[in-house]
Amino acid sequence: MAAERPDQNGELQTWKEIATYLGASVRAVQMWQKQYGLPVRKPQGRVTATRTELDQWKQEQASRGMLPAMSPELANVAAKVGPAEGASNPGAQRPVTPAVTSRWRIAAALVGVIVVVAGAVRVRSWWLAAAADSEPVDYRLNKRLLSVTNHKSERLWEYRFPVEVLPHDPHEALLVGRMRQKFEDIDGDGRAETVIAVYEEARTLLWCFGPQGAVKWNFEAGKAVTDTRGRTFAPPYRISSFEVFAQSGEKRIVTSANHWWSFPTQIAVLDANRRVLGEYWHRGHTLALATGDLNGDGNPEILAAGVNDAPEYRQATLLVFDSRSVGGCSRSPEGKAYFKDMPPGTERAEIFSQKVNLAFARSSTRQLAWR
Repeated sequence: MAAERPDQNGELQTWKEIATYLGASVRAVQMWQKQYGLPVRKPQGRVTATRTELDQWKQEQASRGMLPAMSPELANVAAKVGPAEGASNPGAQRPVTPAVTSRWRIAAALVGVIVVVAGAVRVRSWWLAAAADSEPVDYRLNKRLLSVTNHKSERLWEYRFPVEVLPHDPHEALLVGRMRQKFEDIDGDGRAETVIAVYEEARTLLWCFGPQGAVKWNFEAGKAVTDTRGRTFAPPYRISSFEVFAQSGEKRIVTSANHWWSFPTQIAVLDANRRVLGEYWHRGHTLALATGDLNGDGNPEILAAGVNDAPEYRQATLLVFDSRSVGGCSRSPEGKAYFKDMPPGTERAEIFSQKVNLAFARSSTRQLAWR
């Protein structure tokens, strides 16, 4: 059989010639003719196409961004056929079907999305693990040295107190062995502070440390107060309990501090910077605190359990406060204040009981507050 030769006047007369000229397969050019208007004629069952029309079709496809650069191999094949006279180089590019191009673009986009999502998941997992490792969950106190640790018992930071300290008042039997610390985001920066009450030199101080162990502040409770009988009770006071709670989107701290040898107790509400927002003075001791929204109004109540040792009472006592209004002092049955220059207290309720186990009272007030 004679070899197929392209017409010297620019006419290609077989599918193979057309495919060779375009640098594609016969099957591809047949599809282009059906779907994308490749200029091929079929007079009397024959196949013909002119190089000039094919060049114009290729240029139109290139202007639409559908023709990538032709490989050197295909360019050599197309060069053997040769361009039409006056036409631009037809072998510079080859058509690629829009369907194929779209599929590649979609596939590339999907791969990109998968890579981004996988990377985000890995970064988030790493960030969560790193965040958990940097969160304080426990502490150790050895004389003057405070060590704060994470969930792996790894040391996060240390602080050395100026003097030797204890985690509780050694003279108060109900407080021995009680760990008094909170790991809370006090200032709203997303990282937990360490708030701890330690006993030093006959007084208890409340310390607040930042995430890296820097001292943010310390708070000494109490002040000199005088009762209606003229007796003055000067510091020191010892913090027996404290709680952290949220009020209107901000953190608050409530403390209960008992006089070191007599009956007065200060219940104080602090903001995140230790500023006293309100204080109530109780005639007796309160050793247990709890907070919770008891009436469902969206604002937490403060519960303080202890004793009222005024001669008129001498009973176990449970005090209930609106956390937004803590002030004044205890009153006698006749409504008179027990302390000079203080108004009657703002407690919403005062519940008396003949006998109470204070350890049980602490647990009970927590359960009541959390319901």
